[in-house]
Amino acid sequence: MSELERISALTKEDAHRELLDHVRADVVREEAQILRDSEQRVRAQADKTAREILSLAIQRVAASSAARAATSAPSSRSPASPS
Repeated sequence: MSELERISALTKEDAHRELLDHVRADVVREEAQILRDSEQRVRAQADKTAREILSLAIQRVAASSAARAATSAPSSRSPASPS
């Protein structure tokens, strides 16, 4: 039986039910795609934010280390002897 013959034999209620089933299936597929796209965008943004945070933290540690090294240069005086 061809698809056209099958469809022509459907009652109005059966055709309506079949149409709704197809529409629901399409909506579920589209919703799944929207969710996947949204998750991908969220992951990309989270990755970008994490990289920015790590970069800033590395810069701050490097600046702090450089400042500490500059202020704690070795002195020419001998260390004080304990009393």
